[in-house]
Amino acid sequence: MLLEFSVANFRSFNEKQNLSFIASRDRHNAENIYGEKPRVLKSIAIFGANASGKSNLVKAVEFMEWMVTNSATKLNLGDPIPGVIPFKLRSDTAHQPSSFEVVLLLNGIQYRYGFSATTERVFDEWLWVKKPHTREVQWLERKYSAETATYSYECHGDLTKHKALLSERTRPNCLALSSGVQQNIEVLLPVYSWFQQEMGCLDFAISPSDLMLQTAKKCFNAGVKERVAKMLQDIDVQITEVEIRIQPSPLPVLSEDTPTMHLMKMIEKLDSGTDLTPLKVQTQHLAVDTNEPVWFDISDESNGTQRFFAVAGVLLEALDRGQVVFIDEFECNMHPRLAQRLIAWFQHPDINKTGAQLVVTTHDSTLMHPNLLRRDQIWLAEKDASSATTLYSLNDLDDDKKGRSTEIFQRHYLAGEYGGVPLFGRTFEEPRMP
Repeated sequence: MLLEFSVANFRSFNEKQNLSFIASRDRHNAENIYGEKPRVLKSIAIFGANASGKSNLVKAVEFMEWMVTNSATKLNLGDPIPGVIPFKLRSDTAHQPSSFEVVLLLNGIQYRYGFSATTERVFDEWLWVKKPHTREVQWLERKYSAETATYSYECHGDLTKHKALLSERTRPNCLALSSGVQQNIEVLLPVYSWFQQEMGCLDFAISPSDLMLQTAKKCFNAGVKERVAKMLQDIDVQITEVEIRIQPSPLPVLSEDTPTMHLMKMIEKLDSGTDLTPLKVQTQHLAVDTNEPVWFDISDESNGTQRFFAVAGVLLEALDRGQVVFIDEFECNMHPRLAQRLIAWFQHPDINKTGAQLVVTTHDSTLMHPNLLRRDQIWLAEKDASSATTLYSLNDLDDDKKGRSTEIFQRHYLAGEYGGVPLFGRTFEEPRMP
């Protein structure tokens, strides 16, 4: 379960910004919260003007996930670290490392893990662990000295005996967490496995074809196809059944002139079982006059229905396994009532029984309804005077601004009382209201 994510000096983020899932003392919408100590939010919606930094938050989460799961296996010694971009609008930060940190609660143990890095190397890395009824202990402290061009390692707790192995086997462009897992240091597995298996990021603004293929594959698992069909029925798109058909394609013709890189990609596809056997997704409707089944290709459905089918497999897996899902551009091709329904699923105690969490970025202010989201679930991204992104929730505002927990937040937000809305220059004349 994710308790907090922090980022600093990355893209539009300058100073450290925190996204916290720790609930306030407000007892409104108690079903939107897990547990009591700590009280953890099931979902968060992030609003803000265009270019306010909402998508950059998701990119920061994606980058941290990539580094944890790939730096030990995908990067060779001397390779640049891809994707790390500092805040470039200040001369004193443009060449400094970007910083990332998560606080996790896994099987009753709290982990605080983070690192800082540039394209050249990892600079700092740390892991703090708090077991039940004990104080927080720093298991790992890794630091790079520019003066000596060397790393220092301090290991305590369950990592004490692994200090030599971590310091000897970890490359400058690799995380000790990732390297340690490759060296079978089992105490690092919970944090690594969370990044590898328990979190994911989606962008609703891009083509859903890859996600549709993932959902189609999941439909071969017991009961998944029926649950996807039930989800489609639940959103009232007149689809009565879903069918996944295999379309065998001829094996590619090889010759002595086939490029080596092309051969390698084909071998990877054979190993993974993708693309060489494409799947055809069909949806069933009923004829209005005879009530007989009529089959459509998924491409004949609306963009919103295609996008919903694409994400259905991911959402079901998250709800089944207690995963954390970040979705960028949540409202893309989706009716507000459907967007509300998806959030409500994650907050319903009979549907979400595993501790799954949902984070969305959106412009859809109808999601700000107090019956759906609490004040501490509504977050705003806004650029400050230095064009850097700041993050805050409605609960962080002064009492005279945040109002009562049952107010219609949307009205105050669109009026600019909370911030996080576009500010227009003189080019745009003030429209005449009827």
